[in-house]
Amino acid sequence: MKSAPAIFAAFLFWLPSFGIADPATYVFTWQGAGGYRMDGAVRFQNNAPTPIWTQDDVQCFEVFGYRDDASVGQWFLSNRTPDTTWVLNFDPSRSAFVVVGDIAGLGMPQAWNMDGFGYNCGPNGFGFNLASFAQDLCIDGDLIEESQVPPPQPLPATLVQSHDFTDPDCAGPLMLSGLRHNQR
Repeated sequence: MKSAPAIFAAFLFWLPSFGIADPATYVFTWQGAGGYRMDGAVRFQNNAPTPIWTQDDVQCFEVFGYRDDASVGQWFLSNRTPDTTWVLNFDPSRSAFVVVGDIAGLGMPQAWNMDGFGYNCGPNGFGFNLASFAQDLCIDGDLIEESQVPPPQPLPATLVQSHDFTDPDCAGPLMLSGLRHNQR
């Protein structure tokens, strides 16, 4: 008869085969109108085979906005407050964010620090919205109509092995072996 510690060790060895998956990280670029663009990255908690991953599955998220390659704003998931609009839908089978028309009845599949009216990204804020009227940006609390593109414009993403997130909350584990010890 095996001991309890041996059984527990065997369970830990076989645990990954029971559906616990590694995080999945994607990078993406959104091309808006008027010279506006947004680059970003998202890490999902795991890459379990479900039809749609949502904001509840996100571990890390960051976006950087540009107009004619000049920075116009950024937003990190760690900036989220109880008042932040935060909706995300991602189709892992297509490696793409859900856009209008992909899922019946889903009129606003993406709202990243920006509500459906486009005015709640806050002072000095930055946000993105993909709804039934358009895909567009919010900068400094204002809807940027010049950035608007049609709602069904695809928003693909590329699976990557790793990404150096700028957000300190997503930097990953500290490598303690690289720290010097104070010797007195």
